[in-house]
Amino acid sequence: MRSLAADTLARMGSVDAVPALFVLLRDPDARVVQSAVAAIQALGVAETERYAIDAARNADPTVRRAGMRILAYFAFPSSIETL
Repeated sequence: MRSLAADTLARMGSVDAVPALFVLLRDPDARVVQSAVAAIQALGVAETERYAIDAARNADPTVRRAGMRILAYFAFPSSIETL
């Protein structure tokens, strides 16, 4: 259900949902995390870079990996140090 919600938010273009999608990177279900990453990549708002850098520095390896995937997708110049 959470995975479907993330997919739907991306399809609707709900850019206001991006902060909530980053919270889903902590979900124990890998499908939810993947859907959240895909939605974040589809929506990409100005705050995405800051949230992704924070995620890439997270102590949780799942969150950290998702953050790095988002940073790599967007290739933000400021993320080179983080990667």
